[in-house]
Parts: sequence; C-alpha cells; structure tokens
Amino acid sequence: MSSLQKSSFLLRRAAPFAGPIAVIAGLTLLASVATLAIPYLLSRVLAAMISPASLTLPTIASYLLAALTVMTALNITARVLSARTSLSVLAKLRTEAQAHLQSLPMAFHERSRRGDMLALLTYEVTLLSGFFTGSLASLPANLFTAAGAVILLFAIEPFMALFVPIVIALLVLARKLIGRHLWTLSKRSQASDAALVWEAERGLAMAGAIKSFAAENAFAAHYTKAAKRSFADNFAEARVLAFFGPIAGLFAATAAIGLLIIAGERIAISGRDPAQLFAFILYAALLTRPLGSLVSAYGDYKKAQGTLDRMDNILAMPAEAGLDEALITPDLSQETIRFNAINFTYPQRPQTLHDINLSIKPGEIIALTGQNGAGKTALLRLLLRFYDADSGIVQIGETALEQINIAALRMQIGYVPQHALLFDGTIADNIRFGRKDTGDAQIEQAIALAQGQEFIANLPQGLDTYIGDNGIRLSGGQRQRIALARALLADPPMLILDEATSMYDAASEADFVSTCSAAMKERTILIITHRPASLALAQRMLHLKDGRLVES
Repeated sequence: MSSLQKSSFLLRRAAPFAGPIAVIAGLTLLASVATLAIPYLLSRVLAAMISPASLTLPTIASYLLAALTVMTALNITARVLSARTSLSVLAKLRTEAQAHLQSLPMAFHERSRRGDMLALLTYEVTLLSGFFTGSLASLPANLFTAAGAVILLFAIEPFMALFVPIVIALLVLARKLIGRHLWTLSKRSQASDAALVWEAERGLAMAGAIKSFAAENAFAAHYTKAAKRSFADNFAEARVLAFFGPIAGLFAATAAIGLLIIAGERIAISGRDPAQLFAFILYAALLTRPLGSLVSAYGDYKKAQGTLDRMDNILAMPAEAGLDEALITPDLSQETIRFNAINFTYPQRPQTLHDINLSIKPGEIIALTGQNGAGKTALLRLLLRFYDADSGIVQIGETALEQINIAALRMQIGYVPQHALLFDGTIADNIRFGRKDTGDAQIEQAIALAQGQEFIANLPQGLDTYIGDNGIRLSGGQRQRIALARALLADPPMLILDEATSMYDAASEADFVSTCSAAMKERTILIITHRPASLALAQRMLHLKDGRLVES
C-alpha cells in the first residue's frame, strides 16, 4: 500500500469523527494564538521595567495572566474532548474490525493465528485512535504556532529570521531519512507483539496439555524467547524515537541560540529596544516546541502506517458470500438437499471429496460412516457453506446454494460438532446463545432431550453455574449435552450431529435415542457416528472411503 493510499485509509477511518477532531483542532489552534501572545507580553513587561511605558506593569501583567488563563482553559477542554473522542474512535475501530472478522469465511479463521487477530483488536487499533486524536488533531495548532513564530521573528529581525527556513529544511530532511527506518522497525515490532499475544493465548488454551506433559518450563522458555524478541524489536524502535525527537529539538535549539547571539549583536549595534531582543529570544525558543511536536507527529504517523498494512489487509478481505438479504430463503422442512458431482479440496491438502452424488429428502435420517479423513465432516461443511465445492453443485430444492442466504440457511440447521464450542459463562447462557429471549422452561425442555438434567441438577448453582473457557469445568460428555441442548432449543427443521454423542456413556446415549426418537421423526437429520445406539436412529446409512461414496 502506497503512502497516499495509507493516508487515504487513515482519513476514511477518521471521517466519522471529523466533527470532534475539528473541535479539538480548533481549541488547540485558539490556545496557540494565546501562546504566541505570551512572548510579546513578556517583552512588554521587560520594557515597562526598563523604562516608563504607556501601559503600566500591572496592566501588562493582567494581560499576560489573561492569556495564560485562556491558554490553560483551552488546553484542558481540548484534552478532555480528546480523551473522549479517542475512546470513541477506539470503540468504533474495534467493533468495525471485530464485525468484519466475524464476517470472513471459515477458511480465513482456520488459517489465521488468533494472537494476530487479538493484537489487531487491542494494541493496533489503540495506536490508530491515539494518532487520530493526538498527532492529527494537534497538527493545525503546531503548524500555526510554528508559522506564527517564524512570521514574528521576521517582523522583529528579518535578516536573522532568513536562517529559520534553512533549519526547518534540515529537520524535514532528517525526519524523512529516519522515517523510512522507523516504518520498518514499527512493522517488525508489531509483528513480534502479535506473536507474543499468540503465544500467551496458546499457553492459556493448552494449560491442561502443558501440565499433563510437565512442559511448564519448556513452554516458559518458549514464551520467554518470544518476549525477548518483542522486547528487542520494540526497544529498537523506541531507541530511534528516543534519539530522534530530542536530537531534533537540540539541533533546533542550537540553531536558535546561534541566531540569538548574532541577533543580539545586530540589535545592540543598531541601538534597538532590548525588549525586542528578548521577544526574539522567546519566539526562537517557542519555535522549537511545535517543531519537536511535528517531528514526533511524523514518527507517530510512520508507526500508524505500520499498523495499516495489517488492518487494511484484513478489512479489504471480502466477507463470505451469501450474506445478501435479497438472496433466497430456503425451507429445509420441505426441500430436498442434493449434492451433484461434488469435488472438494481443503487448502494445501489432498483432494477430500470425489464426485459425490447424494439426495437427502426432508424428514430423512441419514448416518454417515467412514474412517477418519474419509470426508464426512467436509460434506457437512459444504452444506453449511463454510467452504464452497471446487466443482459440482449443492442444491436446496431447485436452488443452488450460491443463490441462498446463508444466514437464513444456517438458522434452520442445528449443528453439533464433536468438540463442543462453549464460552466462559453460565450453562443457561451457553444454551441460550444467540437466542436471548428464550425462557427457562424451553431451556429445561432442551436439556431434558439432551439428557443433561441430572448432572445440572447436581450442580450447586444449576443453570447458573459458570463453566469456564471452553467448558473446562465440565466433563466431555457434559459439554456435549450442553451443545446438543443449544441446537435442540432452536427447534430447527434439520439437525447435524457430528459425533455429538461420542462422549456419552452407553446408558445415556440409549436414553437420548429413546427420548429423541419421536422429535427426530419430524426433522431432517445427518448423523456422523460409529456408535450402534446412534446408528439405530438412521433410516439410511452412507459409507465414505477416501472421499468417495462407496456404499448406501
């Protein structure tokens, strides 16, 4: 992405907050007017002390105090508004990035590291929000202050002020040279930060495995290595920033001091008012502050550009197909599902499905069997449109899956994977997931169908029991019961059970089959299982081998 494209990207993200940012810029601009008045008023104080003046010292002091008070009030207001706007920008960037991430295809989520995404949603968007309300909003004020100081220097001593543009040009050149190096360092430090977040997330997710293999020290050493890499990359960037700003300020101050010495001699020879020399000194000193801020703003901009590559790559990715509300809404309770000459391959893997032809009538219960890797789950994922087939067509009735609204399709399918997907909340929260208006009576009915009432009744808080990340406080069978109850709660016309009872004991599975038989007769059901009790539910069994349908 070019610098122009990155600048455009930044401005588009800042556009919704153009009003508050403009107000902040306006307040800091007004504060700059007061700031520029202070050196002049101080010079008048000196003039009044040296010789009688038309304005008395108390009068000038009152003007000076008023200017300082106005400047302070404007700065306080600008800072409060800046903090509020910064947090608003941060919230919007995070929600926008999170919503877009959720809209991306399943293939993206399966090939991406969660640590990278977490870094994007936390650290990196914080950088951008700070740039919008900090460096960007203060840019007009810094430019105005610098320009005003230069103009007033010319008004006081034109000859000496001619050297000011030379100093500024040298600063701009140094900024350009350092900025290129800083951008590279910024990208490297953000990548190592994302890797560190990923390592931390992996350690928390794998805590059980780490302990079971007594690998605490090994993982700690691995994490320490990532932390040291992050430290080194961030320190390299911080070191450049630490040197660049102060050295630029020192260079500007040295140039100003040199100018002051020469200006003092010129003013002394010409017999001009010493107060003018004092004002020249103050404006020259004042000039170093906005110049330093502009240098720092450039560093912040280059740092923000390092974030943009990652964020723009994510936000530029198209959302998964089929989300258009104008697409057709299917009725799975009435339509036949057809797989016609389907071939499919997961990215960077051998071909998974070969020339699959299959029809599933509404209300039919079908069991899919086959060894691991035979393509059973892949077939179901094509129906849910987590992936698209390489060739062939999946139809609902006479409508191709590509013409169907996938949200409407998925809402009619209760999908229960083998590894239950649960979050750290109560049992009721997990079962009610996505259906907040569901009452307790409906939840309890779904739990009864999933054979979960006994273990929940024995918990101290019952449905209000917190289950930990991924349901870690529950057994595998208990987690599967909650996932199954969640699917049954929606009362969908179709159920997909992907080894959904693999962790049930034999008696519980038999009870589940007995209890659910009547309810299942009214639904289309696809079951992946090798367990005899679940297989007994099926009206038809299909056997897959090496991605081919070999038996029906």
